[in-house]
Amino acid sequence: MALMQPVQPAVALRADQGPAGVLRRFDWRALGTGCALHYVTEDEARGRAFEAAARTWVETFEARYSRYRPESVLSRINAAAGSARV
Repeated sequence: MALMQPVQPAVALRADQGPAGVLRRFDWRALGTGCALHYVTEDEARGRAFEAAARTWVETFEARYSRYRPESVLSRINAAAGSARV
């Protein structure tokens, strides 16, 4: 389940010291583990779009390179080891 919640930064920043907006955290499961993004945004819609793009990138990477998915490039390379060119 994806969560988006404001979190407190470890060190408070003044407006002239760092990015403006709310520090957010997005958690989900992929690659057999927990994934987390921490980012700052003032615009919630852009934040959600960023989360979706990041999650899509990780899911695409996992589908392509997972050794647990038989259709992945990595699995095909491993299956062809010592025989055919992939």
